[in-house]
Amino acid sequence: MSSFFGSRELNSRTGLRLATEDHLWDFLAESTVRTQVKNPALSRIEAATEPGPLLFRGQVQESFGISSSLYRFIQDETQIGVSESLLFEIEQKIIEVAKSRGLGKGMPDGHLLMLLQHYGIPTRLIDVSTGPLEALYFATEHRDASDGRLFIFKLIDRDGWVSRRDLDGTELPWVKKPGSYWTEEVSVVEPLALDPRMGAQGSKFLVGGIIRASADRNIQYGEHNNFLDKDELPQITTLSICFPKRSPGVVRTPWHAIGWSVRIPAAWKASLRERLAGVGISRDSMYPPFASVQWAATAAARDYISSL
Repeated sequence: MSSFFGSRELNSRTGLRLATEDHLWDFLAESTVRTQVKNPALSRIEAATEPGPLLFRGQVQESFGISSSLYRFIQDETQIGVSESLLFEIEQKIIEVAKSRGLGKGMPDGHLLMLLQHYGIPTRLIDVSTGPLEALYFATEHRDASDGRLFIFKLIDRDGWVSRRDLDGTELPWVKKPGSYWTEEVSVVEPLALDPRMGAQGSKFLVGGIIRASADRNIQYGEHNNFLDKDELPQITTLSICFPKRSPGVVRTPWHAIGWSVRIPAAWKASLRERLAGVGISRDSMYPPFASVQWAATAAARDYISSL
């Protein structure tokens, strides 16, 4: 996986100027205000597809592929392989236990899954952010001896395919076990403000079926006409996301999601965390500490009352 992403990462695109930490910061920080100050680097990525928002995901280990916490959990627990039916069955068990412990009362299962995901319980939802700096935090928050990776995703609406799903219904969209088209789907779920973490992290989720190779959906790697096989593909991405060597035009690709990545050198992580703290992005802001806030807020209220 490391060599695959390394062969496609934006760091090697000389026109993007990502050779230094300052260049990386400018590349990402300017994109947060690109409605006012157009970032030429991200503009080239957007121009390769179509107008619309990009999504970002940070991972502390540059060799990690794109997969859900539920997929990784099952993969670690069994040697029989991860299938759509197994994902569904274990997801139902997790929902059942959560409800039996009092979570999710009066809440659709989709909303419950969003909360479970943010508190470390395995789900099929893959965290992404609308903000590149928020995603950068997750690529740098620890493992300072290892390079991290920042992913950039573009979802495409075309040919009647809508790249957004809501989880507001009483039944999850994948409960009816959709046919083969589900393996091609990559959709973004836009959560309600169910939890302060979601707002702080600019949180959204990607969801879709387990990727399968097909005649028009292969990812080339290595020698000419050498493509990732059914076992290699999920190591790169379990969702149907194309990681092109070159930026494809939207009319030339059958994929509904395109991905790029930027390697975050280990030597930059500590300094980048300092820069992020300077713009209000830190562990406390990304994971609001309710217990300590409760104590401090109550103490402040008591102090005020005693001063009256």
